[in-house]
Parts: sequence; structure tokens; C-alpha cells
Amino acid sequence: MKPSILIALPHYRPGWKAGGPTRTIANLVEHLGGEFSFRILTSDRDYGDDRAFPGVEADCWQRVGKADVLYMSPARHSLRAFAHVLEATAYDVLYLNSFFDPRFTIAPLLAYRLGLAQRHPCILAPRGEFANAALRIKRHKKSAYFRVACAAGLYSGLRWQASSLFEAKDIERHLHRIAKDIAVVANLPPPVQDDSGLTAERTVNHPPSQPLRCVLLSRVSRMKNIAFAIETVASSPLPVHLDIWGAVEDTRYWRECMALTGDMPDHVRVDYRGPAPFDRVKETLASYDLLFLPSLGENYGHVIAESLSAGTPVLISDRTPWRNLETHGVGWDLPLDEGPVPFHDAFEEARKRRNADGDAWRGRVRSYAARVLLTPDMLQASRQLFAFQNT
Repeated sequence: MKPSILIALPHYRPGWKAGGPTRTIANLVEHLGGEFSFRILTSDRDYGDDRAFPGVEADCWQRVGKADVLYMSPARHSLRAFAHVLEATAYDVLYLNSFFDPRFTIAPLLAYRLGLAQRHPCILAPRGEFANAALRIKRHKKSAYFRVACAAGLYSGLRWQASSLFEAKDIERHLHRIAKDIAVVANLPPPVQDDSGLTAERTVNHPPSQPLRCVLLSRVSRMKNIAFAIETVASSPLPVHLDIWGAVEDTRYWRECMALTGDMPDHVRVDYRGPAPFDRVKETLASYDLLFLPSLGENYGHVIAESLSAGTPVLISDRTPWRNLETHGVGWDLPLDEGPVPFHDAFEEARKRRNADGDAWRGRVRSYAARVLLTPDMLQASRQLFAFQNT
């Protein structure tokens, strides 16, 4: 019999607006759904939506791809409802995907702690929530909860998943008293697909005078450093067009960003395109010259992996696991504290390469992605993540 993994996360397919965690779990299911029985607890609507997914029946199990999914309506987001699901569902390991989420992490852990559900081995993946930049957002509220929850033993005896050594250090720094078992297991990329259509679409030669077409695809939040991206484009001496794709998570921050676009020079343009559908992310990325994501921190960065696999070079900060990109000829990972000038230099170099041998460059980027995004060791590490018993 296959080991059964019960996964809890706030949003899942067919949703896409929540970004990385949705992609992480969807990729895991696609790769290992033949070896594990995945059951997923999630909400019945996408991030920020007030209506349920059309055509999805809430509060009952249904098959979605290689997993069984229970889309829980808001009325079922109570502690009692979660405890009932945990007791009524057969599973070997509980897999949580946030430290702070009140419904799909705190409620299950409380059900265990209060004896409302039989305890099973549990893995918690914070998904970058302990990066210093992430903790500064709503820091007083997070700090107060952190002290109370840890003192109550809510998170004791878990296995912790870090998607990189960088995230493992963040977890150790803030949770050293309770995080005794940290497994560094990289997130899995999407399964390899036929890219012939994307390749054909990109073989058009662009006029050398055409502006550099950049894309920033992410949730709109302070962590993604979108204001810095807009200011960097606005001060660029070269013609640059930046399209921003993503669901607005922080409306106050988005208003600050939009205020920066009010007085752009003639050779610069910034446009907001809205959320990018889950099944069109790679196609969208493939239509641009460069991914520009000066993030304040990423525990993985799915959009970076997807951009590379689409053949689109990346210009990112040095606060992600993706490093030494210029050495490999696939992009740049630059420090934010040196300001916009290094990013301007990267814009200039990217436009030169696009004009000189753009298609060959994109081919090298895809080849690099094929080498590094998925290895047998990565798959084995994901398998071993679930092979443990809580202490």
C-alpha cells in the first residue's frame, strides 16, 4: 500500500494567485503521485476571491490529477471541522505549508495539541516565512504569536522542511529551541513538457532599437520589492518596458507602487497585466527578454525556475538560492544595497545579447535549466522527507 500524505495548504489548483506554495505542491504531486497517496485539504476558492471555484464541489473528496482534494468552504474552517477531517481521514504523515496560517496550519496543530484528533508524524515547511525581510512584515503580531505558540509547545516534535541551505539557516536562527529535525529538500520543478511551441514563438528577430521587454511575475507584496523594480526601470538610461503580472496581496503597497509610475520618462513604460493563469505562466515568461525580480528573499523562487526553463534569462537579487548566474551565462543575481546602477548595467548587457544572438542565448538558458532543475537526488530527497517518525 502506498504511504498516504495529508497535505494542508490555503490554496491549490485550479487556483494560481497564491503563487509559490501552490506550484510547489502541484509539482510534488505530479512527480510522486504514482508512489504516494496524496490527499489535500485546501480552501474552495483562489487567493483573494470571495467566490468558490466554478465547477468544484465543496466539502467532499474528489480526484484532481494524481491527488484526492477536499475543497473546504469557509463554514468548514473551524477548529472542530479540521479536527473531524483529521480523525476521519486515513493518512500516515501530515504535511503543513506555513508557520503562521491560522486555518491550514494552526487549526490542525491545535487539534493535535488539544487531543481532538489522533496525532500523526507531521512536517512543516515555512515557505520562506523566517527570512528576515518576511518577519519584518507585521513583525509585532508575528512576534507575539511566536512566543505564545512556542511556549505552549504547539510546534514541538515536528520535522521542518527547508527548501535550501539559506532557509535552513533562517529556521535554525529563529527556531533553534524547537526545530531539532530540519531536512533540506529542494522544491521540485514542473514536469518537463514539450517546449517546441515556445521555441518557435521566440525565433522572431527583434529590431535592435526595440526596448528591453522585462517581466515581473509574482504576488504583489513588499517581499517582492516591486517598488525598487519600478524605480530601477524609471531611472534606466536605456529603453525598458516592464510588465507586472500577479495578484495584489498588499493593496496599500500596490498603491505606493502605482504612485511611482505617474511620471515616467518617454523611453520607459510600466504596465500592470493582472494575475497570470497557472497554466500560462511558462508561456507568458517565454514572451519576454528578461525576468526582473529584485526580491527581498525567496526560499526557492518557482518563477525563476520557470523562467529559466522557458529560456528567458533572469535578473534577480542575491537573496535567493539562485546564485552565480552570470558565471553560467543565464542571468544576474545582484546585491540590492548597491542601488539601481548594477541593474542598469545588466539591462544594457541583456539588450546587447538579445540583439547579437538572442535565440542562441535562450537555448543556453534552457540547457542550463535542464541540467540543474531536476536530478535523481532531488526526487530521492523528496521521497525521504516523508520517511520518519515524530519524536
